Amino acid sequence: MTKWCTYSWYNKDLPQHIGKAFDIRYSSCNIQYSEGQLYKKAAWDMSYVNIFDTLEETILYMLTKSNHRFLSELKEDMTSIFPKDSKNVRWDVIPRYMKIKKIMER
Repeated sequence: MTKWCTYSWYNKDLPQHIGKAFDIRYSSCNIQYSEGQLYKKAAWDMSYVNIFDTLEETILYMLTKSNHRFLSELKEDMTSIFPKDSKNVRWDVIPRYMKIKKIMER
């Protein structure tokens, strides 16, 4: 089963990238870095990976926990890395989710 994920070279609480996770196990998973990737998926330790059911959830986590400050930057990145999947994202709804999440954290 394929899921979306964030991953980082440092730790999973400071995500750097978004990818697709495959062969998810307790301690590891394989990550696809981009659409049409020609080389083998990379194995990652789950200490550096967060798994999500949807791309929107992944994007929201990335925006709230990473150095990405603008949704437009992340949208541009995702459009070049996973263009087919990015077309289905409701980019206009994500800022609303961010506001709700901030309110719920108070």
